[in-house]
Amino acid sequence: MPELALRIDERRLLKEIPFLFQSFEEALTELVQNAYRAGAKTIELAVDHDARTLQVADDGPGAQNPEAFLTAGATGWTDTLVEPAGLGLFALLGLASDVAIESSSMDGSHWRVRLAPSCFDGAPVAFEELPQAGWAGLRIAAQLKPEARMDAKFRIAGYEYDQRTFRHHYPLTVLLTETRMGKTTREEIPPDPLSDTYVDTPVGRLYRQHLGGRDLRLISEHRVLSAHNAWHAFNQAIDRCRR
Repeated sequence: MPELALRIDERRLLKEIPFLFQSFEEALTELVQNAYRAGAKTIELAVDHDARTLQVADDGPGAQNPEAFLTAGATGWTDTLVEPAGLGLFALLGLASDVAIESSSMDGSHWRVRLAPSCFDGAPVAFEELPQAGWAGLRIAAQLKPEARMDAKFRIAGYEYDQRTFRHHYPLTVLLTETRMGKTTREEIPPDPLSDTYVDTPVGRLYRQHLGGRDLRLISEHRVLSAHNAWHAFNQAIDRCRR
């Protein structure tokens, strides 16, 4: 019998990736996470519900290699990071009909790419090399599809049971500009405070936060975990480490 191994149909998988991400809030979270991992201190998000557009700008180092940036799984992050799949950008591409990405680095690298849904079927990505810009960071402009819902928890209204916004606990400044029905608001969305109950694991620090009563939530790599069935085991691990 021949030796068997797991394989991936790369072309088929590429076509299916847009269907893995259908949440606008998840796409925003992924963009904030990417900015933090790249070393950005500030990320600006402009959400226009009327024009159905999203503009993003961070002050990170930029991406020197556009090919690696557009390759699913080629994150550039270390293997010790939680969920280092390299699919942050693809979370947005599944919701948009047109995405322009511009990157500039202080070493002089400056480029822009434009993507459309046809790129998932193998169509070439429009690439443009630009003159040195004198700034560093990543800028994204996206036109959302008509059927894409632009729902996200941007802020906490008074006391809420689950006090979590799309930006989770990432320690960087998030500046939000939101336009809805002709009215524009601008504000800073501060990081949700972390508790002082945590345990260090091989993949980073894991926090436990009480929501009231016996309800708990777990935060790993500044992000609230959604794996409810794993909470009991994680809490037992935290309790053991605290003894």
